[in-house]
Amino acid sequence: MEPEELAEHMTIACRVNDNGRTALILACRNIQSDIALLLADSMNKVDHVDEVGDTALMWACSNGMTDVAKNLIPKMDKIDHVSRNGGTALILACSSGMIDVAKDLISKMDKVDHVEDKGNTALILACSKEMTDVANDLITKMDKVDHANDRGDTALMWACRNGMTNVAKNLITKMDKIDHVNQSGYTALITACLKEMTDVARDLISKMNKVDHVNKNNNTALILACSNGMTDVANDLISKMDKVDHVNNSDNTALILACSKNMTDVAHNLISKMDKVDHVNNNDNTALILACSKNMTDVAHNLITKMDKVDHVNKKGYTALKWAYEKNMTDVIQKLHSKMKNEKNRPDKIKISSDIIDKITQTLGYRPNKDSLSVHTVNGETFILANACDNERIRKKPKSYTEVVNME
Repeated sequence: MEPEELAEHMTIACRVNDNGRTALILACRNIQSDIALLLADSMNKVDHVDEVGDTALMWACSNGMTDVAKNLIPKMDKIDHVSRNGGTALILACSSGMIDVAKDLISKMDKVDHVEDKGNTALILACSKEMTDVANDLITKMDKVDHANDRGDTALMWACRNGMTNVAKNLITKMDKIDHVNQSGYTALITACLKEMTDVARDLISKMNKVDHVNKNNNTALILACSNGMTDVANDLISKMDKVDHVNNSDNTALILACSKNMTDVAHNLISKMDKVDHVNNNDNTALILACSKNMTDVAHNLITKMDKVDHVNKKGYTALKWAYEKNMTDVIQKLHSKMKNEKNRPDKIKISSDIIDKITQTLGYRPNKDSLSVHTVNGETFILANACDNERIRKKPKSYTEVVNME
């Protein structure tokens, strides 16, 4: 290209329209990457600001134009320019998930903690976009990392929400306040338990004075830890809590959930801290019924000792005693019998006579083997349980199936 022609092209490239936009800004605004690269290569100065306070670099970052942005960064005198809406090229790069561009910008910037109009920092946005390396680079360069945006979310909350364990652990070591609550009622700890982030949750617990916050779904960190089978986290929480019998919207307590997940140590720790252990959830299950269903012998013994009433029936017709028989929990069966209030109806006092077998035969439509019968008391009523495996009309049901026949 001749010098005169080059000079003409340079004049056009640098010309500014009525909106204060150069050809380069327009190319970036309109996502014309090839043109933007040609213009950038032909211009000495690329950091012109348009009437709304945006540079070509900002438009490139806003539109995800990685090659253009990386070309512009080394040519700019000022890369931390702030637009009228509070955005910077770094904030826009993080918002667009541009990892390489964000890392280039961070390496050139002295201050990376600018806050835009919605309260977001580059760090919050990097965590929301799961940009692990970028987030860690930002944490290293920032003095304070606990800023919350307009929705009450911190970088730590986003890191927990997205399962970014390494980032979350780095944030925890730098933060003064880690028990912040966002507008949805979530703390980082509750989110970490919801996402089953054991190491992060334990780090948070060790740094927190109060761990019993309840979110808008009426869950605590302890209830979520038990719901997800997080034994170490649940035990850490119990050791810090005065009250562990909170009930969530499904009528579950931490104890009921611990028994449903076969968390023996957790269940024992909860029982020792609770005054009442006989709460019933939406499925009509108690901790005792669930402990027996999971063959948790020691937990069942511990619960029976603390309970006044042990013969509750769930929606499927199961009692703790019925589960104990199915699971062959001999010691538990004996302890349940001894606890039942109605002594005259205790199954071990009842003999199955031929008259009783006749009545069962009429009910079932076949004469069962006497050895297949067992006696139960449920809510003060006595029942015979007959093994129904050989009954032709229900042959398709599982072999563990039993039919309940009232004696009277």
